[in-house]
Amino acid sequence: MLTRKPMLTDSSTAELLPMAAIGVHAAVQHCTRGKPTRKRRVQLFVAAFALLNLLTVPSTLGEEKLVVLAEDDAAPWSFKDGTGYANDLVKAAFAAAGVAVELEVVPYQRGKQMVIKGTGVACFSMSWLPEYDGKVVFSDKPLFTCYADYFQSIDKPLAAKSQEDIAAKIVVGVVVGYEYPPALTSLRDKGVVLLEESPSEVLNLMKLAAGRIDAALTNTNKIKPAEFLASKAKVTGRVEKAFRCGELNSFIGFSRAHPRGAWAQGKFNEGWQVIEKNGTLRKIEESWIAKMDMEPSASPRTKELQDPPPGSRHANRND
Repeated sequence: MLTRKPMLTDSSTAELLPMAAIGVHAAVQHCTRGKPTRKRRVQLFVAAFALLNLLTVPSTLGEEKLVVLAEDDAAPWSFKDGTGYANDLVKAAFAAAGVAVELEVVPYQRGKQMVIKGTGVACFSMSWLPEYDGKVVFSDKPLFTCYADYFQSIDKPLAAKSQEDIAAKIVVGVVVGYEYPPALTSLRDKGVVLLEESPSEVLNLMKLAAGRIDAALTNTNKIKPAEFLASKAKVTGRVEKAFRCGELNSFIGFSRAHPRGAWAQGKFNEGWQVIEKNGTLRKIEESWIAKMDMEPSASPRTKELQDPPPGSRHANRND
């Protein structure tokens, strides 16, 4: 998806060109009629220069801004107002490649469908699913890595001590359109877990604390700590991490169906290499870690939301 800057359009320029050509032609006839004088030579030069400038206008008028789809509810990776850690990374990478971008904030499910259908160039932050094969291509490197963890109610903990121990059917809260590790899909297909979708992780944590579901899955990392989500949901002290579902790499995904998808991917990868080498990537990460440490909800880290030590009842395990 591309937008144009608010200036004259190519069509309006095309309408002006014949008029300009007629004017220049008249000026040339006037300037060449009779004996050439210094004044006529200057007039001819000015007319020719004006036409040359007008002929080069379309390249300026046609300067396009790349529209990239950003999720509307994945704070602090992506906020509703268009800011966020992932947003900063995407803008910095494209800027380093000389590409002006505009972030369009949309619900994640809509954004990824637009990319799949080719009505959108790119969307973030996406993790791989089989349904993307042949339709979406990711950036060479992920924007970030996150961890999908099961949360449980402190008053009504799960009987299982790890994902592998889940035997009885439990209801797990997930977010509409979100990607999760393959292990969850496997458990769903086996009938071990029943997935209940909600618009956000915050809502799932609220439902968990209220006893409406047995567990909730959240995707977190050092930029987006679990404490931040628990605080937003106002359930601190009522829920806790149980065990890990798996690890996810999150990318910016580019549409294979969009005519500029491959070009945008190449530019992003080019810019990413630049910000990785010149320290911009590290500075953005450090800046957001500092911001989150300033959040009352994320510092100090509450005991029940920290990763349990290895060997404990709720020890996290990767797939």
